[in-house]
Amino acid sequence: MLPVPLHRIDWSTGFRRWALVIVLGGLLVVPMACETLTASNDAMAKDVLAIRNKLDKWIEEQASSNRQNTQVLNSIYDNLQGRNDAVKTSLEDLEKRNRDLVSEIDKLNAKVEELTFAVDTVSKTMNIRTNPMDIGTTATSPAAPGVGPGGVTPAPGNAAEQAYNNATELFNAGDYAKALEAYNQALSLNPEGALKLDVLYQIAECQYKLNDLAKAKTSYWTVITTNNGDLKAWQSLERIADIELSQGDLLNALIHLQQIETEYKNYQNIEAVRAKIAQIKSKSGGAPGGGAPGGGATPAPGPPATPPAAAPAPGAAPAR
Repeated sequence: MLPVPLHRIDWSTGFRRWALVIVLGGLLVVPMACETLTASNDAMAKDVLAIRNKLDKWIEEQASSNRQNTQVLNSIYDNLQGRNDAVKTSLEDLEKRNRDLVSEIDKLNAKVEELTFAVDTVSKTMNIRTNPMDIGTTATSPAAPGVGPGGVTPAPGNAAEQAYNNATELFNAGDYAKALEAYNQALSLNPEGALKLDVLYQIAECQYKLNDLAKAKTSYWTVITTNNGDLKAWQSLERIADIELSQGDLLNALIHLQQIETEYKNYQNIEAVRAKIAQIKSKSGGAPGGGAPGGGATPAPGPPATPPAAAPAPGAAPAR
């Protein structure tokens, strides 16, 4: 159907009435629609406010939870840090204890070496055991010029014995250097003669008097190894100990002195030996270490020495 042009519409009274009704109805509907829209907007605003309040509450709850979590984490961190410090302290303490133990072990090892050395020395000492009844207890006395050990005058005509007599005269006169030459001459003339031990001992005595302690110590050991059952062996041990005492080798000196004290109770100079033992213990506090490994003194080879008995009177050769 084609639209009717406006100038062809019948604008009669009835039509105008209906048009007025429609216009008035529209005017009535618009306010109602506005009220409906307003009410809807108010509801939406309330919903938005409620949602916003919920969000604010949730945010606050999350912030509170975060603070609590932070406190828990800080507490855990402080706890771990404290444990770490405790572990660090424990490790440092363990390291210190370990160092102390190592130091103690080193000291014990040194003591073991010292005791081992002492045991070895005592073991070697067993090679010098002798019966005191076989040695005798007669004290040493100066020999007269031309008189040999034991007061025996060698028969004239024997070159070795004559050299020994000459050496003894020189020794008693205090000419130890010439006496040493003469004793060596006597030994070379009869290396295995009856006076061998006496000559060896007097050679050591000359060296001792001349302060040639290293050679004297070796010569005294030669006397001991030649006949460890003779009195001169013990006298030689005493002389060696004198040398060790002068060199600060207190351990060996003490061992040797104690050997005499325990094995040869009737020794002619036993009281002097005991006095020296007391002196050494007083100096060293009861634990001498001069001759122990690491103490600086090297023990002489062969049987251990004992501290010397009282030296013979100056200028006199000790008798057998």
